[in-house]
Amino acid sequence: MRSISALLTLGLLVQAGAAVDAMAAGSPAASAPKPPTPPTTPATAPSTEAPDEASALLAARLQKRRIEVTGARTEFTTLWANPDGTLTSDRSTGPIRMKVGEAWVPVDTTLVQTPDGKVAPKA
Repeated sequence: MRSISALLTLGLLVQAGAAVDAMAAGSPAASAPKPPTPPTTPATAPSTEAPDEASALLAARLQKRRIEVTGARTEFTTLWANPDGTLTSDRSTGPIRMKVGEAWVPVDTTLVQTPDGKVAPKA
């Protein structure tokens, strides 16, 4: 529960910061020329997935794009958090992934020989 509160607080702080930046842009001090900033190394790409619905909904709203809720993955279902605050469930008629250990991997029907000599799908 604390992590959800922390994420929501972070989201509100980001929005408040954007509002303050917008108000500052209209002030005379903001119109003064600024020295060029040196190029920085690119940050990591925004995430396209989140572990739970709350963090996925927050990320979707902040990034203005849909985010996958990885905690809701099944063999047949993918759950998406949308920027407008809704959730979308994509369901398939056949399996699109399978669980190998603790990780979900895409289904791979490539046939391989197993250690005991049998032939089975790769994943």
